[in-house]
Amino acid sequence: IRRPPRSTLSSSSAASDVYKRQILDGVTANATEINKLDALSRGSILYGDSSGATAILTKGSADQVLKSDGTDIAWGSAAAGGTNGLHLLSTVTASNSSTVDLETTFDSTYEDYIIKVSNYRPSIDSTHLKLRVKDTGSASYRTNGYQGLAMQKDSNSSGAPSADNSYTDSIKIGNSVGGDSYEAGRWTVEISKVSVSGIVKLIYSYGAYVNSNGKAAGGYSFGFCGASTNPITGIQFLSSDSGNIAAGTFRLYGVAKS
Repeated sequence: IRRPPRSTLSSSSAASDVYKRQILDGVTANATEINKLDALSRGSILYGDSSGATAILTKGSADQVLKSDGTDIAWGSAAAGGTNGLHLLSTVTASNSSTVDLETTFDSTYEDYIIKVSNYRPSIDSTHLKLRVKDTGSASYRTNGYQGLAMQKDSNSSGAPSADNSYTDSIKIGNSVGGDSYEAGRWTVEISKVSVSGIVKLIYSYGAYVNSNGKAAGGYSFGFCGASTNPITGIQFLSSDSGNIAAGTFRLYGVAKS
């Protein structure tokens, strides 16, 4: 009497188990390291830490890339100061804000920074937009020692642009800006040698807006804070006459070194 053949399914399962054990043969990871697989979250990755052990690197921030310093890896800015163009570093949207403070990533990664101000509108009609700086020698924004000149002109005036160099508590950016819902302004602000010690930090701006008379206006301004030659750690925007910034978007960009 011939015996029936053994189940091919049972034989196949046994072979599969042997194959799985062979895959792990020689693995030196301990149970703690293997169990890190259970702790993985969306966007995180496994890597070897400074001891060569398995570790988890959680996901980076938006628009960051994975970089290596030749020894370890970390999330960082895509720019790294070494590729062409502007690199968005932070964005602040004002909504009846007393000030707008930009204090992200002012460091030696970039020498020059550009701030784009769009859809700015003050809460009080006919107020000015001003700028102040904070540096490594001051815990707060400086309110004295500024030198600057603002040149402004609107579409209803003739002759040379009006000049204002009366401000010493800030640098004047825009003059007599309209506060109605349909009125808005936009400026580009350039700052040089932000992280360099021993020199004043020149600030230059230019832009256009609707003034308090409902006329198209525009101009430029320049200046610096003579009270300090320390590296800058923050830029603050505020409206004159104690008014708030009703609306506006403020974007900080780093200018790549090469």
